Amino acid sequence: MGYTGNYNFFFYVDGKSKKMTPSIPVPSSPYSKLEVSFEKIKTEEYRDILIDYRIRNSKFRRYFSVSNKIPLETFQTMIYDGLGTENSIAFHIKYEPGSYSTSKDILIYKAKMKNFTIKKPNDIYFINPEIIPTKELERLWFFNPSKNKYFTMK
Repeated sequence: MGYTGNYNFFFYVDGKSKKMTPSIPVPSSPYSKLEVSFEKIKTEEYRDILIDYRIRNSKFRRYFSVSNKIPLETFQTMIYDGLGTENSIAFHIKYEPGSYSTSKDILIYKAKMKNFTIKKPNDIYFINPEIIPTKELERLWFFNPSKNKYFTMK
């Protein structure tokens, strides 16, 4: 895993073949670094790539699973929006055993953000607000292997 330039792209290097993918763009604010983590979601054998990124006063997460040595996006969700405003919204994300396939379900719960004051406009790119989970389920997403994507019921 690595970064190219200052424009929020990432690339993937296959550990066995040592081959590198072309840069994969993550449209986001150039003021904020991408946050990369790994979770066993699609399968217990391999970790999926999770990339958190910011656009103005919002934060999102994209999920990538590697297939044939190429990261493919399987899901995207909002973590929060309206940072520093009265109309802020936030979500807490959990993973549970799959209800439709062997891949884990992604559960999005409503959450609250602790209030704080933004002193300078660019502070929104560096503040990590405390997100307080609730037990109110917003939506459950399940993985459909034939489409290689997450879906939800209406």
